[in-house]
Amino acid sequence: MWPPDGRVLLVEVLHSVAGLDAADLRRVSEVDVSGTRYRLLDLIAMLKAKAYNVRKFKQDDNPPRHDREHLELISQCVPGFLREVHDGAVHLQKAKDPAAKAALANAADAVSAAFAALTDDDTSATIRAQGIAPETLIPAEFKDSPIPKVANACKHQLPRVISAGISK
Repeated sequence: MWPPDGRVLLVEVLHSVAGLDAADLRRVSEVDVSGTRYRLLDLIAMLKAKAYNVRKFKQDDNPPRHDREHLELISQCVPGFLREVHDGAVHLQKAKDPAAKAALANAADAVSAAFAALTDDDTSATIRAQGIAPETLIPAEFKDSPIPKVANACKHQLPRVISAGISK
C-alpha cells in the first residue's frame, strides 16, 4: 500500500538488534494500520536496546546519534505501556472474557521483562545516568495488583530495581 502522497516507504526487517537476545526479539506488539499488520518491538525491548546503544556507541559522532533522547522518550512511555497491558488483562478477567487467561499471562510476562531489564546493573546505571530513577518506570499501583504474579514481582523485585546500577 502506498501512502496518499505517493512516497515509497522502506520497511526494514531486523533479525538482530544490539543489546537484545532472541527472547527480547520475540517481545513484540502488533499494530494494525489501514489493514496492514506491523510487528514492533515492545517498549521493554526498546528500552534495553536504547540503554545498550547509549552505553556502547559514540553519541556525538557525525552525524550524531540520538539514543539518549530516545531512551528518555521510551522511559516516559514504559509506565503507560505496562498499565495498558495490565489494565486490559484485569478488565478481561473481571468480564470473564475467554481471552483473559492469555492477557493475564502477557501482563505478567511484560512486568517480569521490565523487572529483568531494570534489575540489570548496566541498564539501570545507564538509565540513572540520564536522570531517570528506574523504579519510577514500574507503576506504583502494581504493588496492589489483582494479578498475583504482578503483585509478587513488585514485592520481591522492586527493592532490587531501587538498588540496581547505583554503584556503576
